[in-house]
Amino acid sequence: MDKIKFIGVKMPIKLASTLERIAEKQYKSVSTLVREMVIDYVEDEMSLKSWKIIEKGQKEYREGKCTPWRKVIHE
Repeated sequence: MDKIKFIGVKMPIKLASTLERIAEKQYKSVSTLVREMVIDYVEDEMSLKSWKIIEKGQKEYREGKCTPWRKVIHE
């Protein structure tokens, strides 16, 4: 099992109440809801980094700064 680290979070009461209502509607604990939201956020950030890498590659391709895959395959 993965190691677990406890992270306490202070937030405005109104926000905490909103999280509690959402968690209740989804039949989840607030802890589970927050953990899932953090995971989604981290995955989105990774996705954004991937898109930046793809865009960089596309730009290099348009500028002719790459080797065509056909040339690589036939070498």
